[in-house]
Amino acid sequence: MASIPAIVWLSLGAIVAFISWRVGAAFTFFLYLGLAFMVWGAIKFVLVMLKKPSVPAHKHHHEQHKVQNGHHPGHYCPRCRHSVHTHDFFCLRCGQRLR
Repeated sequence: MASIPAIVWLSLGAIVAFISWRVGAAFTFFLYLGLAFMVWGAIKFVLVMLKKPSVPAHKHHHEQHKVQNGHHPGHYCPRCRHSVHTHDFFCLRCGQRLR
């Protein structure tokens, strides 16, 4: 079950307290209930702020070496040793047939 956010408790408590205050003495119980909702919302808000994880001073980004699609190290032209793509039929430098 999901937790009700603090802002909902605060706003609902304010609405209930305001309406019961405007209506009159017959709704005094609801005035106190609205104030209790507001207090609970404030407590939840403070607890969330205290539990909020601190932001690390810096993040480490490790670089990954990416290989271009179709080009893998180790595929070279047998004549000129120029690197070639895996799908090439001929060397782009010397024209040697690869397949």
